[in-house]
Amino acid sequence: MNRLVITVLGIVAAVGGSALVFIGVNKLFDLTENRYPLFGALSGGVVSGGVFALLWGNRMIQSPVAVTVAAVLIGAAAGFALGVLQPPAQRLAAGSVGGAALGILLGVSAAETILPSLDPVGIIAGLLIGAGLGFALWILAGRDPGKMLSKGLLGISIGWLFGAWLASELTGSRAEVLVVEVASEVEAQRQQLALGGI
Repeated sequence: MNRLVITVLGIVAAVGGSALVFIGVNKLFDLTENRYPLFGALSGGVVSGGVFALLWGNRMIQSPVAVTVAAVLIGAAAGFALGVLQPPAQRLAAGSVGGAALGILLGVSAAETILPSLDPVGIIAGLLIGAGLGFALWILAGRDPGKMLSKGLLGISIGWLFGAWLASELTGSRAEVLVVEVASEVEAQRQQLALGGI
């Protein structure tokens, strides 16, 4: 009988939690029309906080409470700036600064067990494979000259992530992880600008 009660309570908690998340997300997206900067700040804070909470849960960061709170604040500030600024160059600068700040935060707070060691062969191979992927995406998109840069940046960004993170051994230094993180964040912002997302 005790197991049945626990199972029923678990189901009620799961359904109730799902309903709260659904209502919260709907309320968040209701802000997009009238209060876009607030929507950007909330979205940036939630996404940054969620990523750092996952890192915290997997014991990948040191001082997890302070680091996660800092990540939420940085993400919210970057999201607010992206919601206020209109020119693409200013949005790129704001996104790059916010992304670099999050990268530096992760770089200085990452646990010793997850520090990637920069592998030049892996990075070069990743960039070449990514460039090939970008070229293939460009061909699949109809060879539109206006889309060549955006597809190329998308492929190169994916190649950088694979080459810098997945091809490396986790025996690097804090300086190496700072390089990988900041470059990854800035490249992601450049890619969004090229894809029209900024």
